[in-house]
Amino acid sequence: MAGIELDRISKHYGDTVILEELSLAINEGELVVLVGPSGCGKTTILRMIAGLLEPSRGRIRIDGRDVTETLPGERDIAMVFQSYALYPHMTVFENVAFPLRVRRLAPGEISRRVNEVTKLLGIDHLLGRKPAALSGGQRQRVAMGRAIVREPKAFLFDEPLSNLDAALRGRMRGEIAGLHRRLGATMVYVTHDQHEAMTLADRLVLLNKGKIEQMGRPLDVYREPKTRFVAEFIGSPPMNFVPVEERAGSLAGAGFAVPLSAVGVKSGVPGGRLLLGVRPEALKVATSGEALPTLKAEIDWIERTGSDGYLYARVGPTSIVARLSAAAGQGLSPGQRVDLSFSQARLFDEVSGRAVDDAGVA
Repeated sequence: MAGIELDRISKHYGDTVILEELSLAINEGELVVLVGPSGCGKTTILRMIAGLLEPSRGRIRIDGRDVTETLPGERDIAMVFQSYALYPHMTVFENVAFPLRVRRLAPGEISRRVNEVTKLLGIDHLLGRKPAALSGGQRQRVAMGRAIVREPKAFLFDEPLSNLDAALRGRMRGEIAGLHRRLGATMVYVTHDQHEAMTLADRLVLLNKGKIEQMGRPLDVYREPKTRFVAEFIGSPPMNFVPVEERAGSLAGAGFAVPLSAVGVKSGVPGGRLLLGVRPEALKVATSGEALPTLKAEIDWIERTGSDGYLYARVGPTSIVARLSAAAGQGLSPGQRVDLSFSQARLFDEVSGRAVDDAGVA
């Protein structure tokens, strides 16, 4: 195992800036997930750690050693790609054993390692098969086995589950999380899928336009987004944003007013346009006598999905969505006016997109 340090790395292609002065320290044994939209720089970071790309500026250290100019094969890093990259003419045993044969290990040692790793991954019964005879999930396990058998200092995963169907992706996420617990290895995982990021990460790093927008424990990032971009990217459906302005110690919007204290703001807010951010699951149909702050809404339509559902409504001209239980959605219909109370909120500056300090119901 080894820690990884990125020290003010930048990557430019001519006038095009991919990364700019990015610093990140990954602790030994930590599983860090790099997540963000296409083109944000997450795969570029992974490839620079692996040595497949050279930074335009900055230094990369693995286990305390500067490897910025070190060849990929000398970094002792194993990478699992989006494509399985298996040798089609080789069996599962031969594919997993290949990096050990390149190192010229003794046949007995190769067999021991391959058998241990394939048993760990539950593919020891497939050793004689070739990739064409395997399912997508089995091929991905073989690719992971080929990485694990090397016993590297760290593992890099480049969207390894994106070629699998939704059900298999869910199972493989659980297997990768379990694998990390058993190996205790340093892992850097790249994905654009927020569900993978939330499920797998010890620490989540959300990238936007080549910079770190926010990082931290997944639930902390989810509950306390520092910017509107974070609030919209993490969460499905994304956070609702309702325009408000401060009036005499309250946040006033279309047909409603919420005391500043009700959304956890302990002092005044900056002048200008503000957005009240509320997660769909934090909204519910208000009951009489309830002390929580409320929004006045008109229902557009209701999507019923079984155990719960989504209520789509408008607060003035602003469209919002609330996630409700099946029971809570009974008796509601389009055109009906309802009060929606909320238990948690964040306050954002509309122009900068940054969160106002101390927002969030206690």
